Amino acid sequence: MSKKKEWKEGGFSILLGDIPAPKKYPPEEKPKRGRPKTSTKVITPGNTPEDGTRQGERRATYILKIEQIDKLEAVAYWERKMIKEIMGEAVQEYLSKYEKSKGEIKPKPKK
Repeated sequence: MSKKKEWKEGGFSILLGDIPAPKKYPPEEKPKRGRPKTSTKVITPGNTPEDGTRQGERRATYILKIEQIDKLEAVAYWERKMIKEIMGEAVQEYLSKYEKSKGEIKPKPKK
């Protein structure tokens, strides 16, 4: 038969004082866990929407209906143009019509 193991750590030993309690850190010395918290996104060189685009362009993502995307891709294929060219033409046409009917577009207010 094997001998019974003596429990020297944990359990009642800590309460009875046989083993010192784990070290408690003051609030300023307590090791931090998890991801560092930031209130705003830090934009560093190499982390902007303009990366990988031409001068005067900005990368943006928008949600469209699947049918619209399929038709847009088909038009770009048959016209032998890039989707961004087709989208640019469509947006420019819309903005021109908007300005003719409602006047000059005012910039949105800054937060």
